[in-house]
Amino acid sequence: RTAAALEDAEIIDASDGEETDALEFEDSEEEARNPQLEAMTKSAKAKLAVERAAAKEATKQAARKAKVAKAKADVAAAKLAREKGVAKEEGTRKKSDGKPKGTKIAAGEAAEEASQKVDDGKVWLGDLPWSVDEATLRTDFGKFGEILQLRYPVDKAGRAMGTAHISYKDNVTAQKVMLLDGIDYKGRPIKVRRRSPRRRSGIRTRAATKGRRED
Repeated sequence: RTAAALEDAEIIDASDGEETDALEFEDSEEEARNPQLEAMTKSAKAKLAVERAAAKEATKQAARKAKVAKAKADVAAAKLAREKGVAKEEGTRKKSDGKPKGTKIAAGEAAEEASQKVDDGKVWLGDLPWSVDEATLRTDFGKFGEILQLRYPVDKAGRAMGTAHISYKDNVTAQKVMLLDGIDYKGRPIKVRRRSPRRRSGIRTRAATKGRRED
């Protein structure tokens, strides 16, 4: 029984192989008998490959065009933003220029300008005679030009310190007064400087002042 079963199986397997070979042989014979069928198959494959390549290239071109369009849009947006910023800045500047200044700002600028003028025309007088008072100084030194400010310091007892600070309207007048340095003014040679000299100590200054008064 076993030998018979094996023989049957071999017969069946052999018959299956024979059937498969028979079908392949029949297909080969069909293609051999009909060469046009083989040519059509190759043509269809080539056409499909061309269509796929064209579709792939079209996709690449579309992506490239989209990228270029996005870049152009970004440039245009940046340019528009810059133009808006410049227009806004110009509008703010024009608004600020056309807006009247506040009273405090105008007063501060006027005070600063006046202070600069005073400093430009300022002179210091030293070693003045004790007999000279503020009115005499204003009269004598006012002959050279308009005096904006005159300070004639005195001590606690109300006695003159022998110095004075005069601020003229302009620097030209102050330069003229500078030429009076060392001249005899009412019997005493005076000093004329653009700024008062620095004092080393108050004790020495008082001693020097006391000595001049005794003279």
